[in-house]
Amino acid sequence: MGWGVLAYVFTLRQGSARYCGPASRLVNTLSLPVRASITATRPDGRLALWALTLGVVALLIVAVWLRARQLENVPGVNGDEAWSGVQALRFLQGETIDWRTPTGNPVNVFFLIPLMALHLFLPPSFIVLRFVSLASGVLALVVNYFLCRRAFDRHTAVVSTLLLALLPIDIAYSRFAWDASQSLLATLFVLYLPLIHFRRRGDSAWLTTSGMVALGAAIVVHPTNVFATPLLVVPALYARRRPIVAALQNTAIPAKTNSDCFLIMSASISCRDYRTPAAQLSVKKCQRSVKNRQGS
Repeated sequence: MGWGVLAYVFTLRQGSARYCGPASRLVNTLSLPVRASITATRPDGRLALWALTLGVVALLIVAVWLRARQLENVPGVNGDEAWSGVQALRFLQGETIDWRTPTGNPVNVFFLIPLMALHLFLPPSFIVLRFVSLASGVLALVVNYFLCRRAFDRHTAVVSTLLLALLPIDIAYSRFAWDASQSLLATLFVLYLPLIHFRRRGDSAWLTTSGMVALGAAIVVHPTNVFATPLLVVPALYARRRPIVAALQNTAIPAKTNSDCFLIMSASISCRDYRTPAAQLSVKKCQRSVKNRQGS
């Protein structure tokens, strides 16, 4: 998600008219040494393009292989994973299940329902238990590519997808039958849907219904995904930055007037005699400040 946040900042800085430029320049800069080395050995541009394409495909194959290799016993199955399998089997046998996890979180229905469907056709096994997490991790790469391409461009989508594919934490979560294993897939929608809306609407963009639905689904996946809320709110605040700044500037003047009036009245109260010229002058200044504020 780090790449997504970095590209996110570039989007908001550039605005809706030309916001793909900085992200594209960064991607081109990161890939310049690779392209230069390929071009030096293979002058033909088509050969260089094919070499890059094959390299990307090879890395994606390795990433999927790392997620799926020896899925049944690496790592060893823990109690949280077994709990999900037991709930799926109990439901299919007509028994009541626990709708809260042992830690007290609501059950992730996006994980449990596919797990039940798998057990309808396949016998219980560790591979079946972890297949939902594996499918969610691979699907997250596909979703990231298409959403990132819509929000930015194709080069950014390729680089961000490769980074997510090769991140050790994402590979590890694709191998655990945990609710949180779907967090990457869920939060990708929270990240990109507001950006796509911002690209389409520009400064008139506001909170998107699809983004709010995506955030709600991400929280159902795991409650800690509530911390993805800024990804939904920041584009809307940036789109409305001019009215917000104007409103803050308008409220800053009365606030300053109130503070000045408070200081003036405090000074007058501290005088021994309210009838002294200093006290009378302080009261008059305070009255003028209040009238000016009411007039504005």
